[in-house]
Amino acid sequence: MREHYDDYLAPAGLVPLSKVLTTQVRWLWDGYIPLGKLTVIDGNPGTGKTAIALDLCAKVTAGRPMPDGRFPSFEGNQPVIYLSAEDGAGDTIKPRLLAAGGDDRFAFVPEPDREAPFNLDDPKEFAEWISSADAKLAVIDPLQSFVTGKIDLYRDQDARGLMRKLAGVADQTGCAIIVIRHLNKANKMSAIQRGGGNMGIVGAARAAYLVERNPEERGGGVFVSTKMNLAPMPRALPFRVVAQGDAACVEWGEPLDIYADDLLQEQPRRDTELERACGFVREQLAGGPILSAEFETRAKAAGLSESTLNRARRELGVECHRRGNTWCVELTTGR
Repeated sequence: MREHYDDYLAPAGLVPLSKVLTTQVRWLWDGYIPLGKLTVIDGNPGTGKTAIALDLCAKVTAGRPMPDGRFPSFEGNQPVIYLSAEDGAGDTIKPRLLAAGGDDRFAFVPEPDREAPFNLDDPKEFAEWISSADAKLAVIDPLQSFVTGKIDLYRDQDARGLMRKLAGVADQTGCAIIVIRHLNKANKMSAIQRGGGNMGIVGAARAAYLVERNPEERGGGVFVSTKMNLAPMPRALPFRVVAQGDAACVEWGEPLDIYADDLLQEQPRRDTELERACGFVREQLAGGPILSAEFETRAKAAGLSESTLNRARRELGVECHRRGNTWCVELTTGR
């Protein structure tokens, strides 16, 4: 007769609770962003998602405290890796990072090459980069730009499969991985359902946040939790994106007692499709002209209709110019 319950489990290949090593959650940002896990940040174009991500990157590379004043569980300056598909390295990423106080412990992976694009379908190379740099933070901005047509982020099996791989990378390397997404157009859904793609994406994350406009401060934003599996739900933090020389950086405020669902319910009165489109146009063209075809592809990915996008272009004075054999769009100065 077997004397211990473990004796029954071993032949089946099961692991009893007694064999599981108890560990503590380690944090990049205590109570907000865990190390070795996935975190999702959702928001409409122009609300400050990238500015917040770069602010966090700067704090990690410079060894500075997080927005609430607390330091990470590690000490000193640490490397980060940033995958960007929507902002220029020289005119946007670098100036913003330096304006936020970051330093050279920042590895930038630029927009995917159209002929030989980097993608996360198989994140093996991504894991190797993180391990090689010993990065404590990696940002994917946005997720949908780094998968091929073989993966449908709106298909449950595809979304969960990809996120399971990325979660494995985070666990293996001990790196905090932040996935940035645009919001979908389903205004009647709860905040946790508003991120683009299948629910399996946020399901795989241990923490998730919404970036939205602050109803209490014109021009301000709010960073608010929609999911937290590892600690009590953190309080929302207001912020402003302000000029710092020729770049922009984030200024954080004191915590607010506000919830993501309540925040989204207040937005439809002000956040019309045209306003959203104008925010998208300003964000995309802030760094200068881009190819017309690329601009239209990004607009489609953001869920903007052609008619609304054209209205925003007229309102902001977007001009189209031929450069060689290609057409570019450019935001008129002062509009």
